[in-house]
Parts: sequence; C-alpha cells; structure tokens
Amino acid sequence: MTLANKITIGRFFLSFVYFGVVLAVGHVGAWDWLVWDIATALFLVIAITDALDGYYARKYKEVTNVGRIADPLADKIVICGAFILFLGIPAFARVLPAWMVVIVVLREFVVSGLRSFAEAQGIAFGANLWGKIKMVIQCGAVVTAQVYAAHFTRWEWSRWFTVVVMAIMLAATVISGVTYVVEARRVLRGR
Repeated sequence: MTLANKITIGRFFLSFVYFGVVLAVGHVGAWDWLVWDIATALFLVIAITDALDGYYARKYKEVTNVGRIADPLADKIVICGAFILFLGIPAFARVLPAWMVVIVVLREFVVSGLRSFAEAQGIAFGANLWGKIKMVIQCGAVVTAQVYAAHFTRWEWSRWFTVVVMAIMLAATVISGVTYVVEARRVLRGR
C-alpha cells in the first residue's frame, strides 16, 4: 500500500462525506449557503488530493496497477456523484440540464469500459492529456456551480457565467471522450 494509494483511498471515502454534505442542502433553511461552502471546501480537498496522489506516485516511482484503476475510479465517483446530486437541487435547474449530466456519466462509462478492455488485453491505457484537462475543468465546474448556488442565484449575470462554465465543461468532456475512443481504436487495432 503506497502513499499515493492511501491518498486515493482517502479521497474515495471523503467523497461520501462530501455527498452527505450536498444531500444536507435544503434541510438547514437559511444556512444552506454555509452547507454549500462546506461542500465546496470538501470538494477542493478532494481535488487537491487527486493531484497529490499522482505527484507522489511519480515522485517515489510507485505507479501501481491498483493506483491506475483506483485513481480514475475515485475521480469518476466524485464527479458523477456531484453532478447527479445536483439534479435534485432547484438552484441548478437553470444552469445544469439533465442531458448534460447524462453525457458526463456516459463518457465516464465508455472510457472506463475501454480502459478495462485494454488492460484485460495487457495494454496499459492510462490517462491522457485531455483526460487530465477534462478533470480540471470538471472540478472547476463543480466549484463554480456550488459557489453559484451558495451566493449568486439572485443575479442573472452569475447564472449566465455558470451556464458558460458548464458548456466549457461539457465540451472538454466530449473532446476527452473522443480522444480516448480514437486512441483505444488505434491501440487495439495495432494489437
């Protein structure tokens, strides 16, 4: 059990704490803004630990099969979980349509399937640059949405800003998914 893997497992469990906080929104009355701020702080810790586990794995040359599977799985759980939970919160109805969430979740399933299939064939199929860019943009979108819900729902400009951030996130998600499909096709054909 390497340091990077311990961080990944910690991130996995912290995701469920984060989900619990998001589920508390709407149940604390006038204090919803504080619940969103706590959720945002937790999410930022999760995002930072995502960067840390990769850093430590490379620094100590401890890239493991467990880490290559667990790290993207933890990422998918927190991102998909956040967006799915947002669907049940009225503040997001005007900035995050359900079809966007379906595309995000679909992309994650497709890439996970491709990665699993390639790995089963003995082909290392890790994250590419677009996958990393997509993750950073998705994390930014989650934070933007939460700050919007906590503090800025009254202003139309903030709604449009959040809508633009969600559109950028969706574009990065789709581009990343396409690059993985193209790469998987190339690698598997060469095999």
